[in-house]
Amino acid sequence: MRPIPSGQGGSPTVDGERFIVTLAGADRRGILKAVMTFLADHGVNVEDWDVLHEADLVTYIGELTVPRDVAIEQLQAGLQSVVSPLGLTSGIQHENIFRATSEVGAISHLLSGDA
Repeated sequence: MRPIPSGQGGSPTVDGERFIVTLAGADRRGILKAVMTFLADHGVNVEDWDVLHEADLVTYIGELTVPRDVAIEQLQAGLQSVVSPLGLTSGIQHENIFRATSEVGAISHLLSGDA
């Protein structure tokens, strides 16, 4: 096992806000390369990434840190233009909106961090 070099791991490398990205559609080659290249080109840091397969369909859910100077509307439109030719739909939501619409529990507790 190699040690993690100093300056890597443990803390975000991007000063920004947390967003959740979802992608869904038919599984095929090149999806991850296209998406990760797009995100990296926009300075977005991928904090976590999960993949769910069901038959020939795939769903990706990722946690991102988006730099404060990146316009989220442009990022959303750009990502959709990258994944549409691959047969996928995409969405990017601020993590608070994602949590409030996806988790069971009182919204006030979710937003205060008590959940």
